[in-house]
Amino acid sequence: MLNTTFLSEAQLKSLSGLLAGNNTHKEIDAFLVQAGIKNEGVPSKTIGGGLGYVTGTNKADKLYNSFAAEHNKSQSQAKIYNYIERVAAPALYIGQVDTHKSLIESISKILLFSGLSLN
Repeated sequence: MLNTTFLSEAQLKSLSGLLAGNNTHKEIDAFLVQAGIKNEGVPSKTIGGGLGYVTGTNKADKLYNSFAAEHNKSQSQAKIYNYIERVAAPALYIGQVDTHKSLIESISKILLFSGLSLN
């Protein structure tokens, strides 16, 4: 469990990059909903009847923008911590002990700068 110490902009960016690398856009979208964070990403779309394509927000930027907007709105990072706990839930990594351990260690290295850890 995490406490309510604020994470810096650099930590949020690092976490966003790390967490984006572990999940698909659909998974990120679902975790944002579960954590109660508004998705600030812009989806990719086809334009001109299929003649063109507009690239949406990449996963890391989607997470960072969503985290930053949530913090700015609520002046709290409780929902961000909730998101992290959901993404790192052991039940999601059954049979992938090393993957889960590596994720927890990577998250904790980023959180350590605020005196936090994930266990």
